[in-house]
Amino acid sequence: MQRTMTYTLGLIALLAALAATAAESQVTITEFMAVNNRILQDQDREYSDWIELYNTGPDAVDLQGWSLTDSTNALAQWVFPSTNLPPNAYLVVFASGKDQRI
Repeated sequence: MQRTMTYTLGLIALLAALAATAAESQVTITEFMAVNNRILQDQDREYSDWIELYNTGPDAVDLQGWSLTDSTNALAQWVFPSTNLPPNAYLVVFASGKDQRI
């Protein structure tokens, strides 16, 4: 329960950050899995929590400097490297703590 609440607060913080940049892009969170026990594997064939982003806009968006977090005290817990999200494209980010690059 505490872990789910922590992820929920983190996602709210992320949504607020995304809303602040709405004029620049149309990147939205389309789905997330807070307790991934068997739905989607990462590249190491492990099951980690994940967040799916979608670019609804007509232009690619560079996510460099955007961040994900599950802590209200550390809003930039994981910062995206230079990553272009093409128009009408999805990106799944695993919250594995591995800091693997795309």
